[in-house]
Amino acid sequence: MQTRYKPIAIVAVLLGALGVGGYLTPGSTEEMPTRLLFENAGGKVIFTHKVHAEKYQIPCQQCHHESDEPSSKPMPCGACHPASYEEGFIAGHQQAMDQQYCNRCHHAELSELKFDHEGHKDYVDGCTDCHHDSSIEPEPSACSDCHQDEGDESMPSHMDATHKRCADCHADMFEQKLAGCENCHGMEKGGSMYPACSSCHFESKDIPLAARMEAYHVGCMQCHKEKGAGPHTPEDCNKCHFR
Repeated sequence: MQTRYKPIAIVAVLLGALGVGGYLTPGSTEEMPTRLLFENAGGKVIFTHKVHAEKYQIPCQQCHHESDEPSSKPMPCGACHPASYEEGFIAGHQQAMDQQYCNRCHHAELSELKFDHEGHKDYVDGCTDCHHDSSIEPEPSACSDCHQDEGDESMPSHMDATHKRCADCHADMFEQKLAGCENCHGMEKGGSMYPACSSCHFESKDIPLAARMEAYHVGCMQCHKEKGAGPHTPEDCNKCHFR
């Protein structure tokens, strides 16, 4: 009987050894992705992940910032950064992240408006230099009486209407972009609350700040330029974008 069951015992021992060996042997780690594909308003973007990590020698934690230390398995961007940012995510993200890191992109927030109405009277010929003439409003009124936060084809937003009127006299401020805003707006730099990029950076360039896509590009291309590698000139668009 013992001889009869010997093959079964040998097979059982071998299977057990394989099981223990598989448990003790580290599993295969996921290889670094070569390229990633992102969707955005400028068209699909191919991100050469391996080139940025190996050729440009960018530390993992500089982009995968869930940890201050390098990790063999950093989380992908999409694990924390969803396609749309709802209020609950934004609030939780502000509490969880180091605010100094946020300042790399979220650089300022507009606060109170510093507008000296009496002081402007010394530089205009009459109310209609800033307000509509009597064909639109019989008496000068506040811009916000008609222009709301959100505009449409028939009525520009309050911000667009005000900036367009101010630009006639304050072209020098508009040329300064973000620095020019401080002449009229209070600026909270490095605060804990940050508006969406599009709340200051619009598609239009008719305001002091860069348009949204231009602002995005500066953040990426400036780093490429400093590294002396990667696309950073207007002729390089097709190296990242394609339709």
